[in-house]
Amino acid sequence: IKYEVYVNNKKIMPNYSLGLLRVPLNKGINTLNIISKAQLSEYIFFVISIISTIMIILTLIMKKEIFDKKEVP
Repeated sequence: IKYEVYVNNKKIMPNYSLGLLRVPLNKGINTLNIISKAQLSEYIFFVISIISTIMIILTLIMKKEIFDKKEVP
């Protein structure tokens, strides 16, 4: 994942140690912003998951309607 790190509104190059993100901070109050940008593949997988969720819900609704109609004599 590509992301940018800002400390007190200044872009910095973070230091990675043992899988942890380390940033230099001054004593006192600091503002830390981490901004990530989604890639095209993430948007594609998101759309696919939304479409599949809608299809599953519609399938369950249709099966319930068919099941309910079969019970009525």
